[in-house]
Amino acid sequence: MTMLTTLSVRAAGRVIPLPPDRTLSFGRDRSCDICLDPADPGISRVAGSVECDAGTWWIVNRSTRRTLHIVDDARRAVPLPVNAEGWPQGRYAVGLRVVTVLVAGELWTHELVLEPERAETASETEQPTPPPTSPPTPPPVPAVPAVARVPVLTEAHRAALAALASGYLRPHPHYDPRPLRYEHAAALLGVRAGRVRQRVERVRVRLVAAGVSGLDAVDARRSLCEWCLAMGLIGPHDLKLLPNLRRVPRRRGEA
Repeated sequence: MTMLTTLSVRAAGRVIPLPPDRTLSFGRDRSCDICLDPADPGISRVAGSVECDAGTWWIVNRSTRRTLHIVDDARRAVPLPVNAEGWPQGRYAVGLRVVTVLVAGELWTHELVLEPERAETASETEQPTPPPTSPPTPPPVPAVPAVARVPVLTEAHRAALAALASGYLRPHPHYDPRPLRYEHAAALLGVRAGRVRQRVERVRVRLVAAGVSGLDAVDARRSLCEWCLAMGLIGPHDLKLLPNLRRVPRRRGEA
């Protein structure tokens, strides 16, 4: 059998081996184990950490404002939510596969590559029965579960959100974790920008009323897209709702 012992983290030109008793932090603060860019305000001071809990390696989002992004085996990137009221759990189990973490700042999108290392052990029949271990401790659960806040979306609402978040729905390395402007999203749908804004605003207002934090800013496009993605309200399959996806040039909006 095999047993996970250490994890190698590659980022910013460095390779850091992590034994199970060590936690690695990353962000823009110079006190982090991996300082990504101290001059980029789009990266949280402490964006996240990599840690081992009960024999499992986890990526944990430590920010209350910025979402991390995990690239899965199909090269799709999915948001790892912020640590805030009304958002789903913000940690991800690494397992025994290579995982890429994207940290999107205002100036650059940084990558951390996590590579588990396996150690050969004797067969289970030759090993004493290990003591029982408690399961990983999840983060505190909000009073109202995040899933209870999920609204029912019409296809028009889903299409408007998918257009706004179309960059998020593309496979890595074409993944673009920034929302489009309303006029660019409207071009993908072939409708007026005001109509897209109206549909998106209806969803945002309902979520704010349900107690989801971070969606009451003057411009909440980024947070709204990432909450909807984290909750599975929209996904890559919704790109089919955008009739002009292939005809309109990609134009990235400002987050």
